Amino acid sequence: MKSIARRGLAGGREQQQARGNGTERATAVFSPARARPRKTFRTAAGTPVAYGQPDGKTVRKFIRGSKHFLRQPPAIATDFAVLLEAQAAGFEVLEVVDTETGVVYTAAIERVLAEGIAISRGFGEQRALRLERWARRDPRQLGLFVAEG
Repeated sequence: MKSIARRGLAGGREQQQARGNGTERATAVFSPARARPRKTFRTAAGTPVAYGQPDGKTVRKFIRGSKHFLRQPPAIATDFAVLLEAQAAGFEVLEVVDTETGVVYTAAIERVLAEGIAISRGFGEQRALRLERWARRDPRQLGLFVAEG
């Protein structure tokens, strides 16, 4: 049985399995609620904003890019206290998942703290790291060469 996995445009994961003469398709959309986080990080107001992953290194944050990306300057902002708490807990990487496009932005927490712009636009103190400073992974742009096993 061969299995091919790819992400859809809306950030969901689609898995296609071919069996014998027929093709069976199963679709499962990823949801932060279904993830099994190791730790939940909350703002001072108690709003959950990021989830520590079981690997113990990565903090993942889910956003809607059209609503949450800063336009001036073009950046992604994260609660300053959450970044400090995550770093103190031993997490090293911040992943921001745009749920509208499925694009994953990755940066070291240390980089966000060191290079991020301090802002306060009504949601508490935040650090905004310019978009060009994030590593960007777009699941819609898979490589041209796919290894078959």
